[in-house]
Amino acid sequence: MAYPSLSEGFGLPPLEATQLGCPVLGCNTSCLPEICGDAPFYFEPNSSESLTEALRSAVCDETARAQAIARGRVVASQCSWEKCAEQTLALYRD
Repeated sequence: MAYPSLSEGFGLPPLEATQLGCPVLGCNTSCLPEICGDAPFYFEPNSSESLTEALRSAVCDETARAQAIARGRVVASQCSWEKCAEQTLALYRD
């Protein structure tokens, strides 16, 4: 999944993709590094060369792709709608 968003509120699409075992290419800006950690193949948003290298790694490097998928599943397992609701409720209670 290529996700070239320059400004993101939370990053649900990349997070959902990682949960499904889909490698993600994303800009190394906004919240994506915070939300998705080291799972995506990051690229500089204004660099076609950086995007090309990330895409090449995701498609051609089977080891890197497998590692990204595994890391993505770990990241996604730490997020759930139930956890979101619990944390939101706790914030309201505080």
